Formats: sequence, structure tokens, C-alpha cells
Amino acid sequence: MNETAPEPSAAGGGAESAYNYGTTEPISYANPTDEDHLLNRELEECLHRNSLYESKQQQQHREQVLAELHILVRDWVRKVSMKQGMTDTMAAETGAKIFTFGSYRLGVNGPGADIDTLCIAPRHIDRSRDVFGSPDALTGEKSDPEFVLVDILGQRAEVEDLVAVSEAYVPIVKFKFSGVEIDLLCACLQMSFIPEQLDILDDSILRNVDDATQRSINGVRVTDAILRLVPSIPNFRLVGTLFAYSR
Repeated sequence: MNETAPEPSAAGGGAESAYNYGTTEPISYANPTDEDHLLNRELEECLHRNSLYESKQQQQHREQVLAELHILVRDWVRKVSMKQGMTDTMAAETGAKIFTFGSYRLGVNGPGADIDTLCIAPRHIDRSRDVFGSPDALTGEKSDPEFVLVDILGQRAEVEDLVAVSEAYVPIVKFKFSGVEIDLLCACLQMSFIPEQLDILDDSILRNVDDATQRSINGVRVTDAILRLVPSIPNFRLVGTLFAYSR
């Protein structure tokens, strides 16, 4: 995604027309002065001095954790798929994806903040049975722990403080992965496989999914919609970090 979104043309606009991004008029349409740029730099320096930004090392650690989590959920989906009779090749192609949302995705998270994540899985994955290990609604049988995501996470040495809440309004799994706090939601779409370039804002992915899945996806969709609407992402992140600091 580009750091600075293209500015739309104003309807019927001439050379002096200005596009209004919000519901109210801006205080000024004037370009920033040299003094404004200086104040921006001073604000960033102030936020850095007060440790509102993560270090490069902290950022890389979070990225590594997310990469490992992505590998874990893809392997989990592959195992469940093979259990249901797919060949190894077919199971590997079903796929799964991890999306982030909230402050981390917006780029306004501070050091030590949790990461809101969403696992997208194909339709043959059942949230209750395969994520939380709940008994089958018809047979009452439970899946073997090696096929249940919560149990797989619980067996990892890097995972601590694992809490699964299957009956929440938005079912959630909370845990620490290598010291990073993760809130994980899961959405099972009506797709036989999850494409690598899945467009989360495509409304068609909401067809025939249950309410819990819609609510789980909502956070990612709203976050990405915000980022697509923001004309200057660096400025947005600076202001967002300031608001987080001022709370």
C-alpha cells in the first residue's frame, strides 16, 4: 500500500478546487509552512523521547512472531484437511492467512502493545470443532488435540497465558507468543481454498457466513478501509500516535 494516497479530483473542480475528505470543512486549505514542518519534526522527536515508538529490533521481533503464527495456522489447516480425506497436495493448497488489524495495522501501536490478528480459513474448517475443540453438535465427539488450533498453540514452548473464549460475542483466543501478546480471531469463509492475494474488502467473502464470522472479519475490513481513505498515511500515524500518548 502506498504511504500517500492519491488525492481525488473535486467534482467540477478548477485549479483552485480542494477535495474535502471529512464531513466538516478543514481549518485551512493552505499548504504547510516551513515553521509547520519544523513543528512536525519537533513533535516526532518528542514522541521518540517519550518512547512512543518501537525500536527496529522490537518491530522485527513482532514481524517474526507473525510469520511463525502464519506458518502454524497453515500447517494446522493442512492437517485438518488431510484428516478429512484430502491428499497432501490438495491440503497444502487450501491455505490460510493471518491478517492484522487495530493499532498495529494502523501503525500507531506503542512498545509492548498487543497485536490484533485474524486467521482466515477455508469452509471445511469448523470454528467450534477445529479452533476451540468443542464437541461435534451432532455426534458429541471431540477432535483429537493434534487437529485443534487451541491445543496446538498450547503445546508450543513459545506460547504462554493461553485463554480461549469460544462463547464470546466475537470468539477469541488470547495468548503470548515469544513474549508478544496476541488476540486471535478466526473466520471460516465459504471458499474451498484461501488465495494468497485475498481482498478482505471484497463484499463477496461475506456470503453465507455466520454472524460470528462477520463480526470477526469486521475489524480487519474497517482498519483497511480507513487506510484506503487516509490521504497521507505518515501524517495519520503521527497524529494517531500523539492521541495514543495523550490518553
